[in-house]
Amino acid sequence: MEIKRVYEKLNKVELKSEKIELGLWQDTKTHYNLIMKFKETAESQLAKAKYTAAAIETEIKEFNKDANKAEQIAKELGVSPKDMNLQKLFQDIKQAEKLAKDISNA
Repeated sequence: MEIKRVYEKLNKVELKSEKIELGLWQDTKTHYNLIMKFKETAESQLAKAKYTAAAIETEIKEFNKDANKAEQIAKELGVSPKDMNLQKLFQDIKQAEKLAKDISNA
């Protein structure tokens, strides 16, 4: 009779450990699926950000061309570039350029 009780207890313990292992596996699988979903989202957002960064860099080149022409014409007309507030614009463009480069290098 004692041996039968021991086997019954062992069977319950084994079932409990199997349930725990199954639960851990399900938790692991859930974490894996979430990580893969976040990874896909991050990759998609990074691709969009890199596209936007490239567009920023293109626009910066055009801005610099136009701003330099405007500055040159202003000097020829005797207008100070400070009066045109170009320095503030150039500072803002430098910040945008840094951001675009950071994104491109990501």
